[in-house]
This record gives sequence, structure tokens and C-alpha cells, in this order.
Amino acid sequence: MYKLNLETKTKEQELIKEYLQNNVSEIIADKINNGIKITKDNKTFVNKKDLDGFMRFATNETKKQAEKGATSACIEDKVVFGWAMHYFEEDSIEGKLYNEDGTEYKPVITTTPKPTTPIKTETKKEATKQATLFDFMVNDNKQENNEKDEENDEEVCDCEEEIEEQKSNIPDYYNEYHECELSYPNIVVLTKLGDFYEAMNENAERIANVLDLVLTSKDVGLDSKVKLAGFPYHVKDDYCNRLNEKYDIMILENGTQSFIKKKQTELEQINTIDKYTLKTIATLLDGKVVLK
Repeated sequence: MYKLNLETKTKEQELIKEYLQNNVSEIIADKINNGIKITKDNKTFVNKKDLDGFMRFATNETKKQAEKGATSACIEDKVVFGWAMHYFEEDSIEGKLYNEDGTEYKPVITTTPKPTTPIKTETKKEATKQATLFDFMVNDNKQENNEKDEENDEEVCDCEEEIEEQKSNIPDYYNEYHECELSYPNIVVLTKLGDFYEAMNENAERIANVLDLVLTSKDVGLDSKVKLAGFPYHVKDDYCNRLNEKYDIMILENGTQSFIKKKQTELEQINTIDKYTLKTIATLLDGKVVLK
């Protein structure tokens, strides 16, 4: 059990803290007690989370599960506890930000003054010149063409910038995961992230149904969040055995891809493949490791 520096203000927060103290790993305990460093607006901050922040997070998650038009929703204890583990483990969820000297970060809100339009003064010659209908037609066509050119340039520029920005925001682990799930649509793909083995997208729904897990979502830099479900590393063997009754499994961990076949025979075979050379480096057959 790890001692957590979490202040409690209500009975509900005390129950959440008690659950966390009995179940978090050393890594998550360190995140809770000391926070993690993140980069925002080209500056480094310490991101710390507290139970007040979690209660707001849980309230938003509850609203998502409430029926349309409902004023309340009933959530099981195990679901709330799963939210708590996810909230304090997930690095992308932002709590309170602190400067590196320990002071709380308070963003400075700046307002941009509206540009003033210069007043054009006509010369005496311009003022006395009589405009013709042809002048108006030419000027209107020029203005219309210029506006279209500007709109097209802006659309191309915005599109290119959005694509580049989206690519830079997507983490490498998700690109690797997405590539594997597309290559093996009938296999459950799990990836090791911190203290958890997690599945995303359709695979998250699969393991949530089989293992009775909480289905949440995660921001990976796409237009919308991806579905997410996972379990701690210390229950990996038990949970994989349960999954293995229905699905083949691929595990992404430490640069390798490990396949676990469904238990269709008495012999269970697990192949570990190096993702860089695509060669099988080890096979576990009936409890014995055979190196390739």
C-alpha cells in the first residue's frame, strides 16, 4: 500500500482515496504525489491532479452515460473506481498546472486590438473623374476574382496545416497500434502503456465485453477521442487467459509483437516477433521456450 498525498473533503472522496491506496502501483502513486512534467505553449509545467478534479471528471463521464433528458444516472462502484484509476494514470488528462518553482500557473489572457482601417483621401483629379458603367463592371469582376483566389489559397493552406498538425499530435504508440489492428482485424491487439495493457477502438469493446471492464475514451490527437479499455499489468495472465478462450491476442510491448493463439489444443504456442526484423525470436510451446 502506498501513502497518497490526496486531500479529501467528502465521504465520497475518502472512499476513492481508500481504493486508490489499496490498488495503485508505485508509478501511479508517484504521479499522484509528485505530478508529471508536461509541455504546453512551449513551456514546461508540473501537472498535478487532486480529488476535486476527479469528481468533476466523474461527473462529466456520468452525464455521458445518462439517458437523454434524464436528470440523474446510477453508476456502479466498480465503474467509478475504474474512472479513478484512469484519471490519475492517464498523462493526457490535465489537472492543476504548476510552474517549475512550485507556484501555481495562471495563464495570462491577452486581447488583440481590432485593426483600424485607414481612411483614403481622394485627390482632386480622382474626385472630379466621372465613373462609367464599364468601370463598375471591371472593378466588380476584379474584386470577385480576388476574393475567390483568396478563399482558395486559405482553404489549401488551412487543409495542409491541419493535416501536418494532426500528424504531429498523434503519438507513435497509437500509429503502431492502429497499423496492427488494421493488419489483424480478427485478433485482439493489446499495447503496454505504463502499468496497463490497453485496447483501443473496436478491440476496446471486445475486451470490455469479455472481461467486464469499463469502456472509456482517450484523446490521441484525432478529430474525436478513441474508445479505450484496459487492465493493470499484475492481472495480465488471468485476463489474457480469459480473453484467449474467444480471441487470438497480439501484445505490443518493448518493441516486440507477441501472438497468443486461442486454446484449441492442449499445447499453447506463443510466438514473439521482433517488429524491426519481422523474425520470430522465441516460441513458448507447452511451457518450454524455444529460441529461433
